[in-house]
Amino acid sequence: MFKDKSNFAFQFLIVMAVLFAAFFVNGGKEITLVPVHHDDYTNLSYFISDIYETSNYIRPISTFLIYSMSYLSNDGYLSLQYLTLCLYILFVIYFLARLIGAKINFFVTIMISMLISTLPNLVEYHFYTGLMTNLFSGLFGMMALLVWQKFKGSDHNGLVVTLLLLSAFSKEDFILPFIVYVFFSYFVESEIEDKDTKFKVHLKAGVTAIVILLLSMTYNSLMGSAFISSDTDAYKISLNILDIMTGYQFYLMRDEHFLLMTVIYLTSSILYSILSTNRKKSILHVVIISISILSLIGPYSLLSNHLAPYYSFMWFVWISIASCLFVFKICERLAGEIKYIYPLVFIGLIIFYFHFKFYQSRQSIISWYENQQSITLNVLNTIKSFFILHPEVENVYIIDPPSLSPWSHSSGQYLERKLGLINHWTVLVDKSDPFYIIGTKLGNITVMDKNEGGHNLYRSIRFLDNGNQITESNKK
Repeated sequence: MFKDKSNFAFQFLIVMAVLFAAFFVNGGKEITLVPVHHDDYTNLSYFISDIYETSNYIRPISTFLIYSMSYLSNDGYLSLQYLTLCLYILFVIYFLARLIGAKINFFVTIMISMLISTLPNLVEYHFYTGLMTNLFSGLFGMMALLVWQKFKGSDHNGLVVTLLLLSAFSKEDFILPFIVYVFFSYFVESEIEDKDTKFKVHLKAGVTAIVILLLSMTYNSLMGSAFISSDTDAYKISLNILDIMTGYQFYLMRDEHFLLMTVIYLTSSILYSILSTNRKKSILHVVIISISILSLIGPYSLLSNHLAPYYSFMWFVWISIASCLFVFKICERLAGEIKYIYPLVFIGLIIFYFHFKFYQSRQSIISWYENQQSITLNVLNTIKSFFILHPEVENVYIIDPPSLSPWSHSSGQYLERKLGLINHWTVLVDKSDPFYIIGTKLGNITVMDKNEGGHNLYRSIRFLDNGNQITESNKK
């Protein structure tokens, strides 16, 4: 798949180094994985046997991989998630560079990586374990694209099908760029490059991908996936054209940063098409990339009541990489060393502007994660200290816990498996608290209204907003 494996490894190290450094440049203090979101607590404490005991067969590939990763230490999990992120980015670089015939070297990779490092939600792909489904789907989907791009159906078809299955059954959306590329690349090869390309080969690959997509969607729907079913409150599918357009607007132009990046992509793609020596071919390249990007956004635009900012990162990787490669290709026709200097200066100025203009947005997300991690550590340390003093307690009342805690939307699995606490937890909160549902009983956790009388608050822990214990009741 890669002719020069040492060069690939070198480019991979560049991506990892730039993104790692960007965390600290943008105000980060320490890269460590501490559970924050409710699915972090479950993802970090799964057993593989849980798949069978809970009959959780939704998105089976990513589910199995995440359950397997939970056996790693937190640092091991963090490292594997980071490697997956960097591989995904590098695979997109290679795919798009091959598509438009751009050269990949040290300067290209470092400029692309620096531009991606300005994206606001990058840090979430460091720490949020719930995004591993996206990364696994993206990784396998890009591998399928790269293999097909190289062999065009002449070899390794079984590998392509396997990778498409792994992608679609990790998450359904990243098979879509493959379908786009397979069909449109036929016109590039047959009509423009005048190659002896058989339409049946492209049709077979495209239909196979569509069948795999439909199979994965049908399978997950039968398994009760909230993302596929349209009758859930959390993920409600809307086919209203205005809702879909609102989704696209949110994911492409919701703030100044994304709007400017979208404008840069559109401008560079138009100039690339106009100034190219082969306009038809260049236009088709732009069409393939643009429709691929829109196809990635498509599934998320249907979930009008679940527009989450962090999803944008996956296609803004494409937008950032394509914009840089277009600039480098445009400048290739210049004479002498200036053809290398111009794109470096132009992209460098964009990076410089984005870094300082939108520093606060990146820093605020990093600060939010570090603050939430601090709260989690305070909560866990409080629990440990409590049970050192009171190891005999079986039922503990937790009063006003932080919004994101081991008790939020949880069965107590993390506390049991990571801290060895098999106690019953009675969580007392206000009815208005959106992170806890009054009356819920899940595993070892019961959530109740703290304003109702009759609670025996012997051995209870009351929390401050920062996760520190404020009082401990020892009254019977």
